Amino acid sequence: MKHGRIIDGKKEYGKRINCGIVPKSNSLTNTPHGLSNVNFFTDCVGVASTEGGVWPEKLGIPGSSYVSMAIEGNDIVIRATSDNYNTAKYIVIVELHYIKN
Repeated sequence: MKHGRIIDGKKEYGKRINCGIVPKSNSLTNTPHGLSNVNFFTDCVGVASTEGGVWPEKLGIPGSSYVSMAIEGNDIVIRATSDNYNTAKYIVIVELHYIKN
């Protein structure tokens, strides 16, 4: 989904954030999204891929994937429930779409 749409008369914005390396199994990492004055998140899309963009995989919501993401307060939380991602460095990139107040 591309940002920049007009929704109910308000512009949709987007921001791409590097959340670092996928955490080890049964752990999580928090990355501040750095956004303020957000009225509503319209979408969040995350991808984990090895360095150089090889083997990309979309992240799921908590409970639905080996690696999931959620927005909790001012942070993007990445959770891992499998060691499948620990054999290579998987980098997580998250794209947030939102409407400002």
